[in-house]
Amino acid sequence: MRESFAVVERAGTLRVPDVVFSRALDDEGDADVAYEHVTEALAGLLAWRTTWTVERGAAETRVMETVRVTRAWYLCVLAGVVAVLLGALASRLGGGTGALWLWALGVLGAMGGTSATVSGSRLPDGQVSVSRVRYPQLGPLAVVWLCVAGSLAVGGRVGVLCASAGCIVWAVHGWTRRVESVCAGVSAVGTAWLRTLPPVASRYVAVTAAASAGLVAFAVLNAAVTVRRPLVSCGVVVGGALLVAVLLGRQGSRRLVPLQVVTAAALTGLLVLSVPWHLAVTVRPLPATSLVDSGAVVASAVSVSGVWVAGWRWLFASNDATRRRFTTEGRTVSTRVAAVSAYAMITAAGTLLAVVLGSVVLGWRLTTAGAPPSVWLLGVSLALPTVYLVCGAGYQLARLAGMVWAVRRRCDRSGLSADAVPFEPAYPVWVLPREEFYAGAYWDPCAHAIVLSEGALDALDPAERAAVIAHEESHFEHRGAYLQFVLACLPTFALIGKNVVYSIYDFHARELTADERAVRRVDEAVPGADGADVLVGVLERFAREEWDVLEESAVTFLPTMQMGDSRAVAGLNRVFDFLFGYFAGGVHPSNEERIAAVRRLDRDDG
Repeated sequence: MRESFAVVERAGTLRVPDVVFSRALDDEGDADVAYEHVTEALAGLLAWRTTWTVERGAAETRVMETVRVTRAWYLCVLAGVVAVLLGALASRLGGGTGALWLWALGVLGAMGGTSATVSGSRLPDGQVSVSRVRYPQLGPLAVVWLCVAGSLAVGGRVGVLCASAGCIVWAVHGWTRRVESVCAGVSAVGTAWLRTLPPVASRYVAVTAAASAGLVAFAVLNAAVTVRRPLVSCGVVVGGALLVAVLLGRQGSRRLVPLQVVTAAALTGLLVLSVPWHLAVTVRPLPATSLVDSGAVVASAVSVSGVWVAGWRWLFASNDATRRRFTTEGRTVSTRVAAVSAYAMITAAGTLLAVVLGSVVLGWRLTTAGAPPSVWLLGVSLALPTVYLVCGAGYQLARLAGMVWAVRRRCDRSGLSADAVPFEPAYPVWVLPREEFYAGAYWDPCAHAIVLSEGALDALDPAERAAVIAHEESHFEHRGAYLQFVLACLPTFALIGKNVVYSIYDFHARELTADERAVRRVDEAVPGADGADVLVGVLERFAREEWDVLEESAVTFLPTMQMGDSRAVAGLNRVFDFLFGYFAGGVHPSNEERIAAVRRLDRDDG
């Protein structure tokens, strides 16, 4: 428990500094003067301590007063909330007069703490011009009072829940050292969401949340839902949330972070799957028995569709700006933000899938109950974000299959001549009949190879080809090529775009590792060649041609390479580009970064 709590803080300008403090203060710096005030009964009970901080400057003297109370004040409020909880339980059990006495004692305890919070400044009146007043504990006390008022006004099970919530809030408020990890997790989620979360991840979570909310709203409109055991349900949800916050807040080594994220997401998934056991659902189709009712439902469906379309334009009309931000900021995402981002996306995907399955069951029961067509129209309008995600996931999978088919059909697999590279490549080399500069590591379940375009082979000399091939071999040895395919395929079945996964996966470091391997391999295999100079020459040449390559949609990752330029594909790209498109090459380091890293490696080796 904290040793002291700041109850009120007042800041102002000292007008008559010589008569306020009895001791002389040094003009050079700050001075703290503390006084105990125990003259009032309440102050003596709650052990006030007032600290005056004086800052002397050239123009004015500032005064900061902080009134602190010790754990007696915190325990006073906590005892009051516990008394209210006991009163609610006693009332629930038929306690009668005893319950009223407990309630009364609880209110008195909460009133004592509140009175100590909103009173008690000691700055001399007329001598200090107060410019700012803060009540740090007023927010938690307001929550406690809401819980107390709810318990007194409602009673029964809800009253017990309200009083329990007040106890939890105040206990967390006081035992900050014990719940530091929980606070860290909550803070990470709060500060990362929509502000420091990678933009692709935040947009994906926003879309899935909207889809889940729409489907849940449709279910609520067509069913009567009651909570079977409110206390148990509340305890399960609160306990699970605290455990998730602990897992996200206490981050150790970087290797353990994925395990913590998966564990937190699995725990959240169990909580979501446990929801049906806490609820009693009675399917009752939305009443639309007359033409007027049906018209109202249809009008609502049209309005909701308009809102979805407007939201879609707002989310996805700024793809170019978001892509630029992703390219610049996505490379510097901290481990904590990446962990929260991954957790948010996994949880959003799992929640949406659970809601979709529940909606299928509800739809089957609505069919047997004879729901009118207007009700189904409303359901379709509310499910539009889900429809977008399903279509996008299918488009993503079709693009991946088309890429595999095009590469395997168009590439020349006969390999390179013996004098094309000064060493024997560890993996097959396929030649792509394109004039643009391209090189990539290709993997699918049936084959894997290094793919070089004819333009690259014609532009590079043997040493430069060796550097490129050694770079791509590193992607096989470190499973980067495998991950490129899997992370573009598996997320489809969770309605997650591959760009969402790419935005948090550390391909950046893998690219620099591959460059380092290429330098060392050229140094070993090519007599008289400097691997750093050879690779820098390749990167500089690629930088000169990069914009032409990108305009032809051949970005760095092969699974994201667009093989065709038809108008139909371009139109679909405009619709699905943001989450299911092909800008994952942005997680690569820029050519300038790669050249600088190669030069640093060369200096270190030298």
